[in-house]
Parts: sequence; structure tokens; C-alpha cells
Amino acid sequence: MSHGVELVHVTRGKSTESIHMGHVAIVSADGRLLCGWGDPHVNVFARSSMKPFQALGLVMSGALEKYGFTEQELALACASHSGEERHVALAWSMLQKSGTSEEELQCGAHLPYDEHASRELLRLGIATRQLHNNCSGKHAGMIAAAKARAESTDDYLDKNHPLQRFILNAIAEIGEVDIQRIEVETDGCGAPVFGVPLKTLALLFARLANPEFAPQIYRDPLAKIAQAMNHYPEMVGGTARFDTALMNAFKERIVGKEGAEGVHGLGVMKEGLGIAVKIADGSKRAIYPTVLRALELQGIQATDRDALASFAKGTVKNVAQRTVGEIYAVYGEDSN
Repeated sequence: MSHGVELVHVTRGKSTESIHMGHVAIVSADGRLLCGWGDPHVNVFARSSMKPFQALGLVMSGALEKYGFTEQELALACASHSGEERHVALAWSMLQKSGTSEEELQCGAHLPYDEHASRELLRLGIATRQLHNNCSGKHAGMIAAAKARAESTDDYLDKNHPLQRFILNAIAEIGEVDIQRIEVETDGCGAPVFGVPLKTLALLFARLANPEFAPQIYRDPLAKIAQAMNHYPEMVGGTARFDTALMNAFKERIVGKEGAEGVHGLGVMKEGLGIAVKIADGSKRAIYPTVLRALELQGIQATDRDALASFAKGTVKNVAQRTVGEIYAVYGEDSN
């Protein structure tokens, strides 16, 4: 992968200490590449940014109706949640409704992303569970979808499982990409992960936000997923998480999802476009100012800009928690 262009600077005092480079693709919902920073055609593993599209298997299997899943639970199926009590309880509810045991999940366990929840588990000496895994909602949804489709569940993560083949095909059709061009590997949670051109990821999100541009069969399911994420952004991320803050600040105008290794995808409803970001070094801290700068340069402003201020310009703190530097976007500075 090429390094791309300079996107974010990290300073210490008045000096630039680090530079994050990367790529951005901005695509219209009808498939036109509107803008590219760096290489918009670069192939990227979408990681958890693909979760809203993996949730198509859940929605289109009939599992929502069969098991009585709520809109909140659908949002959790699209989430990289923080492992707060509300997230764990909702993932457990999904398992209960579909008659699934926690042992059937194959995502593994890790400490909650939420610092308070993580500290509490450690303080009380409570072992982490698979329900704490940020992907537990996705996995609960996949098992429920496989059950609703009358398919096996012990191998639900196999890339050749019928459910996973269905998801792959949906991504190819919505993203207008040859299915043979999609690289399928294994994500951190064990589920298939998809490598696609960055502009394809942007198109997928453009059509998630504007499903009338997607193939007919996917329009209603995409609309359901986008609505669930917008109605319950706290389930998609959690306390102090970027995706939650982003969707709250834009008041149902944007649907967005972060992925590991410096990936982010978002769709904008009114403007009918999608934006995809890849930070070349995989940095999380560079995602947020880059996403917000991309929106700014497209003239798209949040209803509540103050809620995103700390993401637009981050701070570098020392051990004593004193601010000693900043993290901010530099691409397009000349146009401001």
C-alpha cells in the first residue's frame, strides 16, 4: 500500500512530532468518484466498517421477525460496542430470543473498551465473557440469521458458509464490484473480513445512507439498518465513542462506522454521498480529524459542532495529564 498524502499532524509544543498519511475516497450514491485524496482506488480491509452490510444477512433472513429482535438489537448487530452493561445486556437478550447459548459464540472474550466497565470487572475479579467482545452483537446476529435460514451454526464463521456467501454477494452487488476482486480473510473476531477498493467502501456507505440507489432487493433492508444505527447510535459505539458522537451530532443525517487499522466509512443522507478513509499506518487517532475535515471540505456541518470538537482537534497529554500538543487535520488547509 502506498502511504498516500499527509492527513494529520501531531505536535509537541510548536513542533510537528508525527505525521499520519493515508487515503480518502468520496463517492456519490450513483457511483461517481467525486474526490480522492491519495489513492481512492487503494485496496483496504474494511474491518468493522463492514458490519452494517454484514447485518444484511440478519435482516434478509427473516430473523428480526422470527425472533422479535428490536431496532436496538439490530443496531448492536452493526456495532463495535464498548462492552458497557447496556451492550452486554442487549447481546444477551439476542441470544435468549434465538435460543442460543453464549458458548455458541465464536468471537472470543476481551476486556470492555469502556474504561469504567473494564475497571469494574478487574476490581471485582470477574472474568471477561464473549458478551463483552465488541463484536458480540454481530455474532449473535449471524447465528440467529443462520438459524432462521435453517443452516448450520457450528461453522457460521466459515467463509464458505451459505450465510457468509450471501453477505459477500450482497457487498459485491451493492458496491458494484466484481466478487472475484473482493479479498476474503479472517477478522480479529474470527468472522470473514473483506478487502475492497476504498472507493467501493465509500459507495457502500453512500447507498446505506441513500438506499434508493442500491439494487431493489437491498433497499428496504439497508434503510432498516441505517435507521437502527441512527436511532440508537449509543449501541453502535458507546460512551465517548466517535461513531456515537458523530451520528448524534448530525441528527440522523449521517450513518458511520469505524473499523480497525485506521478505517472509517460514512454515508450522508441529504447530500447523497459516501466517504471512506484509510490511515496508512493504521492509527485510530488520525481517523477522527480526517473524517471531520472531509465533511468540512464538502460543506457538510454538524447540527451540534461542539460535540465533535475534541475529535476534530485532539490533545496530546503527558503523564500528569497536562496538554503538551495537538492532533489535527492538515489536508486542505489551503482551501480553508
